[in-house]
Amino acid sequence: NLSQQLTGQMEMMIIDLAPSEAQFAAGLGNKVSKVDFTFPADLALINAVNNAPMKVAAGLGSSTINTLIKDYAGKKTDQTLQLITDSVALGDTTQQISRKVANLTNTVQRRQLDAVVRTAINHTSSISKRAMYDANSDILDGYEWVATLDNSTSLVCAGRDGIVYETGLGPMPPAHINCRSTTMPAIKDKYKLTGLEGDRPAIGADGVEQVGANKSYGGWLKTQPREFQDEALGPGRAKLFRSGQLTIDKFTDPT
Repeated sequence: NLSQQLTGQMEMMIIDLAPSEAQFAAGLGNKVSKVDFTFPADLALINAVNNAPMKVAAGLGSSTINTLIKDYAGKKTDQTLQLITDSVALGDTTQQISRKVANLTNTVQRRQLDAVVRTAINHTSSISKRAMYDANSDILDGYEWVATLDNSTSLVCAGRDGIVYETGLGPMPPAHINCRSTTMPAIKDKYKLTGLEGDRPAIGADGVEQVGANKSYGGWLKTQPREFQDEALGPGRAKLFRSGQLTIDKFTDPT
């Protein structure tokens, strides 16, 4: 069935992606550190990805990749059956019903599947990096949350951007379905190579640009025009943000 087919394809993706993500993250760490990073065995990485829960928003609770796929497959079946039931009640012909089902499959459900796949890939990358951070905890202060700098980034990710969390205790991406955030190792000062500076990409009101690697989402957004800020945060939040009364992380603070 669909759930089994997607699960099999996802397992193959995890086998390929999990080890390469950990090695890539370790390789990046090696370029800015005085000591070499190590990374866990491939099997340990694959098991960690398969068993680690995704604490994503949108009412999904803590889902593993397998439960996320089963949830999608179940919803797809329910959507199709509901569409057919409603169409029959409206008196649609068989040909009309077939067109509606085809449109549902090729548009709505395709977007839903894309979201599931992107979320699963982000989860695989995130857990692989976390395992690498755990293996190198002696040379790290933790890990830094890195959000995408544009006006489509969620409030939760924008508020976390630049925050350094303790390994094993802080949140990890994906924060929600379709999350684009990632993490990077926060190397202890005594192990850092000095004299290195970097940039990070951003898509602002003037298009694609490069900004300083240490620029947070909030710091970057302050440089954007009022209209751009309104689109990113909503007019009410943007007004509070511009006034300095609230930082972005407070917009998702339950207190």
